[in-house]
Amino acid sequence: MKSAVFVVALTASLIVPHAAAAPLVEVRFVSPDRYSDASPYSRTIDKPARDAVLAELRQHLQSLGAKFLGANDRLTIDVLDVDLAGEIELSRDGQERRALDERTLPRIQLRYTLDRDGTTVTREERVTELGYLFDPNRCRFDGALCREKVMLAAWFERTFAGASAPVSR
Repeated sequence: MKSAVFVVALTASLIVPHAAAAPLVEVRFVSPDRYSDASPYSRTIDKPARDAVLAELRQHLQSLGAKFLGANDRLTIDVLDVDLAGEIELSRDGQERRALDERTLPRIQLRYTLDRDGTTVTREERVTELGYLFDPNRCRFDGALCREKVMLAAWFERTFAGASAPVSR
């Protein structure tokens, strides 16, 4: 009898599709054509390069969600503006390069909605990293978005991890 129940349960599990779990973090890019500076290599809008930057930011925010959010938490982030660290300048050899200095901070304007334990909190924030040049060892992420990733990781942990998570006001 037990084996018949097992076979029925196994068969039912193969027939009934499993419900996919909702992602912990949904990232939406609002009007990316209007972003201040989301193209890493050129002053002109380079849509493929910009889209690659946005895809990398999405993946990073989702990985931070997996690290810092609880299993039942749901977070929606609307990215309203991106201004990458540095500024595109023309070098002596005529090539455009991203030059970093203390005036050209990385900045990301966003709005988020966190659903946690039956409470929903929505806030808008401008995430920036004032001292992004002062600790070169701080850039522990690979790639061109190292400074933005460090900035977002610090913000994500400060905002959503544990007891410091937002509460409704």
